[in-house]
Amino acid sequence: MRPLRPATRLLRAGRSDRGWVNTPVTRGGTFVFDYVENWRDTRARREHERPVSYGAQGTDSTHALEDASVELEGGIVPPFILPDRLRSQQ
Repeated sequence: MRPLRPATRLLRAGRSDRGWVNTPVTRGGTFVFDYVENWRDTRARREHERPVSYGAQGTDSTHALEDASVELEGGIVPPFILPDRLRSQQ
């Protein structure tokens, strides 16, 4: 299989090989856990897994954005994407 052209890579970045063509937007600010222990466990797993954990960090939308960033910038480790309201106001 030949390498994908840049335009194709751009269109496919962050997209799964199956399922939705475009990742559904997940909006939320806080994820509710049944117990504090579940929350602590999830926070501990975030370094090695991608559990749903917080509206700004642990959603399908943010994971797709991280995957696209890795694909387009040639990174090895997924970045940690955080919204920055100050930047958006500049």
